[in-house]
Amino acid sequence: MKVQSWPTLLITIFGGGGLLAWTVCTAEAHDLMFCLWAALYVYLIVQGLRISFSREAYAEYRARSARSRRILRARFGALAPVALYLPLIPSLLAMVPPLLFPGAAPATAAALILIFAGLGLQICFRRWFDRRMREEEAREREDPAPPPDGE
Repeated sequence: MKVQSWPTLLITIFGGGGLLAWTVCTAEAHDLMFCLWAALYVYLIVQGLRISFSREAYAEYRARSARSRRILRARFGALAPVALYLPLIPSLLAMVPPLLFPGAAPATAAALILIFAGLGLQICFRRWFDRRMREEEAREREDPAPPPDGE
């Protein structure tokens, strides 16, 4: 079995394995959150191993990454590398009011509004992004020659 992507394999083993080990070591008995986190880490480890060792999965991963970069560059230009994180800004700003005015009801309300605004932005952005990815994938199936993406 030949490794297709060493960086993915190393991140999977050390990152995913480390997080899984930490979760197992810090879990309390019959903890539901432990089960959810452990299931997520196991899923991510399996996906990482599949991409690392399978030529087809690695090719699919590379094609999806290139498609994603093309979509983000076309829409956001120079901000493309950080575009996926822009909807998180309201959620991060939600920490400020409670820190400035601890225990105040308006600060709590402002924090909740910012959290839900960030969640709404993330949902809208993800729906837009998924729609563009499907359109781009359909376009690639029609015309198998991929457009140059500067790599």
